[in-house]
Amino acid sequence: MVGTANIITIARILLIPFWLLTIATYPDIALALFVLMTLSDGIDGWVARKYNQTTELGSILDPIADKACTHVGILYYIFCYPKWWIVIAELILLYRDIQLSIVRYQKWTQRSCAGQFKVIKLSKVKSLLMFLAVAMLTWTISHNQASIHMMAQILFMLSTALAISTYVQYISNKHQ
Repeated sequence: MVGTANIITIARILLIPFWLLTIATYPDIALALFVLMTLSDGIDGWVARKYNQTTELGSILDPIADKACTHVGILYYIFCYPKWWIVIAELILLYRDIQLSIVRYQKWTQRSCAGQFKVIKLSKVKSLLMFLAVAMLTWTISHNQASIHMMAQILFMLSTALAISTYVQYISNKHQ
């Protein structure tokens, strides 16, 4: 069943190309789109829980939408400002997300945990920091403010450190 929560998630995925198309020429609109995509991440989960619309489709699509939003943002940033340490951090994040997606898929196909993958609360903090970093980087592409740019880079590195920490927790199964 495709309920309201899944429609919100699908809309988030469909907004990514529009965000990319606007980021260079209309960065304020791009920032608004990214904020909308970020807010929809919380809204779809809330709608699913509040109105009993949790589905297997949603449990698959939501992490895909989250990862697509952040990785596309980071890759665009690397395209604009190629820095070796951001490339390395993104490679670490991609590796982590691919590995955890494999684990998530295995659990889903084995029906262990009823297709659920328990999310570590620290992972939510990591996601929030990453969303904030990408939003700030989106804004600095056209507004060129060094202090905001530096804060965004710090948030990005903090979220990368949290990603490594939560990856170790997920793989060692200490979160269950």
